[in-house]
Amino acid sequence: MIGLANLVNQVSNKAFALLCVPGRLLGEWGELGWISLVLGAGMALLFRWLVDRPRLEAARARLRAALLELWLFRHDPWVVLRAEGELLGANVAYLRAFFVPLAAALLVSAPLLIQAYSRWGLQPAETGKALLLTAQLEPGSDWGVDLEWVKGQGTILPPVREPARNRLVWRIEPAIEGALVLALRSRGGSAEFPLVVGQAGSGISALRAKEGLQQLLHPQLPGLEAGSGFQSIQAEYPQSDSPWLLWLSGVSLLAAWGANKLAQTRWPSKV
Repeated sequence: MIGLANLVNQVSNKAFALLCVPGRLLGEWGELGWISLVLGAGMALLFRWLVDRPRLEAARARLRAALLELWLFRHDPWVVLRAEGELLGANVAYLRAFFVPLAAALLVSAPLLIQAYSRWGLQPAETGKALLLTAQLEPGSDWGVDLEWVKGQGTILPPVREPARNRLVWRIEPAIEGALVLALRSRGGSAEFPLVVGQAGSGISALRAKEGLQQLLHPQLPGLEAGSGFQSIQAEYPQSDSPWLLWLSGVSLLAAWGANKLAQTRWPSKV
């Protein structure tokens, strides 16, 4: 699963980097606006294209008929009970008409949103400011883990052991900026952890994990190798204080609305 997750992340990273190229000419906020535009318009058009229009209209007709029956025969308990059953079935049919478009939109938009978070949701570490690095150990692993700089320099305080949660927590202070690298070594295995200090680059992922699902949520870092002795390694990067999510939501909603209107004009039979 980790090998598949790494492959998916590599493809996702490259595709997102290519997608960002036109927006980079407009600066950071222009890049975010471009991604928001693509996300909103793309999801709206995909959703519209995949909706089964006849099936949707049939479900709407069933809903209207059930509601009308409830109103007309509201004084007859048995008819009302039957109409409520019809209303429930009509609701299920209506939701089923949206299942395929919603599933497709989710599969396409989820990698984009994950990439957007790694690009704008986290801030890099700062020199002279402490942050925590947490190593989740595998059951039965050696607690004697050494943490050292492979690339870069700074302060590393002795770890705090949390036996109940089977993890070690270090407090570190990087002294220089750049793409630094930390190494965790024990008798049971070893692993490296890249640390971004003072420069965001193309994106930041705060966690290296062994589980495939966790790895998909943090695409910038490769998964941990088997036998490393760690389940996950995580750095607590500060959250971004910019309103990137508000900007992403607002522009994508406007783009979806515009794309929907355009689709209604250009392809009325399809929408």
